[in-house]
Amino acid sequence: MGNLLGSPITTKDTHTGKTLDEQSLDNGGLDYGTSSMQGWRVHMEDAHICQPFLYAEKKCRRSPTQHSAELTTLNSTLSSSSYTAIPLPNHSLYAVFDGHGGSFAAEYAARNLLRVLSRQVKFVQYAEKWRERESYLRGVLEQLEQQSTSTNNHNSNSRSEEEEGGLTGVKQDGATTDITATDKVGDVD
Repeated sequence: MGNLLGSPITTKDTHTGKTLDEQSLDNGGLDYGTSSMQGWRVHMEDAHICQPFLYAEKKCRRSPTQHSAELTTLNSTLSSSSYTAIPLPNHSLYAVFDGHGGSFAAEYAARNLLRVLSRQVKFVQYAEKWRERESYLRGVLEQLEQQSTSTNNHNSNSRSEEEEGGLTGVKQDGATTDITATDKVGDVD
C-alpha cells in the first residue's frame, strides 16, 4: 500500500477555471475546479486531467516541412510535428487517477491519456464530423433564408408587417444571422 506519515499533510493544491462555451449566448461555459491533498501518504500518489478544451490529432500524410505553415497554435504544443489538431469546441476532459500505493500509473495516465485518445481513428472521425456540422447548419440556414425570401415575395401584398416573424441563427463562432420568415411560430390565438 505504500508508506504512511505520522500525521497527514493537509495542504491543498486548488485550481478553478471556466470553459469557453461557443454555443452559449452569454459566452457562459462550465465552471470547474480541482483540489488535491497528499494526506497520510509519504508522496502524492494521485493525478488528474483538467483539460477545458479538446482536440483530435490527425496524422499528416505530408512531411512536416510541407505543411508547417498550416499548423494551428494548438499544434505547436503537440509532441510530434507529424500531426495536425482538429479542435472540438465545447468538449472537455476531466479525470482523476488514484495511485493505490504508488504514483507511476496515475502520473503516466494523466500525462498520456489525452494524447492517446486524440489520435484514435474513431475520435478523429468524430472530430471531423463535429467540424462538418457547422457547414451543414450554415447550409440549412441559407436554405431557410431562400425559402423565406421567395415566400415573402409571393405573399408580400397579402400580409401585414405585424404578421411577419423572425428567426435568428447562431453560428458556431457566436455571430448571429437574421432570417426573415413570413409565418409566426408558436403563436396561439
